[in-house]
Amino acid sequence: MDDSTLELTRDEILLIKKHFRFCGALATREREPQTDSQRHFAAMYEGRCIAETEHELAYVKHMRLLAGEREGEDGGEGIPSG
Repeated sequence: MDDSTLELTRDEILLIKKHFRFCGALATREREPQTDSQRHFAAMYEGRCIAETEHELAYVKHMRLLAGEREGEDGGEGIPSG
């Protein structure tokens, strides 16, 4: 994903607003995945597979945007693992 695609669409913004906490809980294992799609999301977050669904792609794009904002503010190196 290059920098030119790092702008959230209206639909991606709506997905993020609706599901961000739930996805974050899956990503950090605060919530254990119960379905195949949730297991895939968790595996994607852990780097064991690539983002495929619109939820996964929107989450990854959003996290990259946040990491870029943090990097600009404090020189950080990206998304903390886990």
